[in-house]
Amino acid sequence: MPLGSISFIQILFLQPTILYQTCNDQNRNECENHGWSLPGEVFDCSGNLIIGNFGGTKIVEKTFDLPPHKFIKFSVTIYKLDSWDMESFEISVNNELVYTISQGNSDGSRNLCKHPSYIDNTIYYEKIMTFPNDVFELVIKFQSHLDQDVDDESWGFRDFRLQIFTPCVNFYTECNYQGEMIQICQGDQTIYQQKIPFEIRSFRTNSKTIVKIRGSQFSSGNTQQYTSSQPCLDSFKFPKVEYVQ
Repeated sequence: MPLGSISFIQILFLQPTILYQTCNDQNRNECENHGWSLPGEVFDCSGNLIIGNFGGTKIVEKTFDLPPHKFIKFSVTIYKLDSWDMESFEISVNNELVYTISQGNSDGSRNLCKHPSYIDNTIYYEKIMTFPNDVFELVIKFQSHLDQDVDDESWGFRDFRLQIFTPCVNFYTECNYQGEMIQICQGDQTIYQQKIPFEIRSFRTNSKTIVKIRGSQFSSGNTQQYTSSQPCLDSFKFPKVEYVQ
């Protein structure tokens, strides 16, 4: 059989699938160019660079593209700085409150930075989540409820990381990610034609996943390689068996 007549889809899931991370080391440029809604200030806090000097009830948030997945995880270290008086800090995901904590003057073990008279604290938080396939964005929001100036009480963060556990590719029968959908995830076994759409017109993926497509009637029979979502393809018919790496 001529090579050009062979149809296949090959998916290579690369590891680790880290979508975004910032201020995970002492790279000041990375900390300063973080892309969150408020720039804050980058400064040293007991040997670690943090993004901080946030206070009051201001919201610090960032919107991420949410690729197909079975599970997604984010983690962050929050710094409570100076004279908190049992005031609260919260984290929301897509406008849903997922974490809240109250901190006082005595929470923590020592002064870390800023005003030397106060005890500071670090709070590590992580969450593993999953979202429906029609949710394309992830909005993570940090907010404190402080009532003094930032010279008296404030907060910051570092070590933020967003990563996919078990990445997937979603194939659709219509352009713009519409119509019937089939999801193929890392670790899936061979998938047979009767379980998937007859043809695909679009698919969603992430930059850490390679999708290769070849079909005799697709792109003149040449293998096409993609590392990003494709909103509208020439019609491609699935072969009888697809192998997933």
